Amino acid sequence: LFAKLQNYITNRKQQRHVVEQINEQPNQHPVVRERQELVMKRDFWEWMYPVDGGGETTSEAALGVLILWFCWFAFNCGSTESIESSQSTPVRFHAIPSFIAVNMILAAASGGVLSVLIASWAQIRSQSESVNANEIANGVLSALVAITAGCPFVDFWAACIIGAIAVVVYHVGCWLEYKFNIEDTARVVPVHGLCGLWSLLAVGIFLFGEQAKCSLHSTFEGL
Repeated sequence: LFAKLQNYITNRKQQRHVVEQINEQPNQHPVVRERQELVMKRDFWEWMYPVDGGGETTSEAALGVLILWFCWFAFNCGSTESIESSQSTPVRFHAIPSFIAVNMILAAASGGVLSVLIASWAQIRSQSESVNANEIANGVLSALVAITAGCPFVDFWAACIIGAIAVVVYHVGCWLEYKFNIEDTARVVPVHGLCGLWSLLAVGIFLFGEQAKCSLHSTFEGL
């Protein structure tokens, strides 16, 4: 395994050296240059996690996520009709906004942890000097989108699973954009489109009975 890893690192350095040689020849014939770049075409992981880290700074990505995350609390927790208990509401579920907030934190945290692991693996794979902070931020946002529809209805463990699966769905969406050469710099379709669809499906899969009685006045449970 160690020998294979060393061989892989050596091949990566050789490929990077060829790319540098191509960039150092601006007057090269366009056809020859195009063929060389086609041979050295980046794969999906190099496209999504570039060697330069994506150009975003960690502080900017973290600040953007924290601002959106904070506003997400107001959006989801503030969407409840009331914070008071009713006769049909179980006593231990009377504080729906707090329950929503905890589910949001758990989903975003699980999505963030998985995003960090994937970004760290991509950094080791490409021998990059920095982690792509933008993709970690998008992973957290994907988890927040995924938990939005079901935050009052699912249990805590389900929120963690929904957030982690959202990161996988996000990467699948990015792969589809890479495959079909779709220009989406902000990753809007994978984050808000596909993860939003997963959010709707997750309600039916992970809906918990007591939360359904609390918010939907129903006895329906998920799969």
